[in-house]
Amino acid sequence: MSNFNKYAFLEDLEDSLLQEIINENLTSEDEIMYFIFSELENQVIYYSDCFDISETLNLTSFTGFELGDAKNINDLAYFGLYEFVNEEFNFKLINKGIENLKKFDKWIFSDNCVNVANGKTKTQCTQYAIDFTYCELFKYYLKEYAN
Repeated sequence: MSNFNKYAFLEDLEDSLLQEIINENLTSEDEIMYFIFSELENQVIYYSDCFDISETLNLTSFTGFELGDAKNINDLAYFGLYEFVNEEFNFKLINKGIENLKKFDKWIFSDNCVNVANGKTKTQCTQYAIDFTYCELFKYYLKEYAN
């Protein structure tokens, strides 16, 4: 049984990207793509991980990938993961993050948000019922307010 969870990987990738945007380490689409490529490369360092990825993504052929034909198990896992991310990842949310970071910074310090214990924040919009981390709040803001 495979230890690789493709949906957890997407969620972690999204959270990492949003955190880097919040920290203003990623400010362009090129930087985002470089970050994604680096994350993909980190996933295929070990053969055992490559086999897990290949099994999870049901990769059965070394040919026909957008990036070319795979020459080894590392290529197979990387190419398959690359195509999976391109098909399933929410690039619009990330682009909205870059475009709306300044608006978010204004919004978070408005009357809409209230800081609570342990670095959590509550919002009027959820009737103060949900505690958000900063990254979760940014994601919420992008989904609910950013056009």
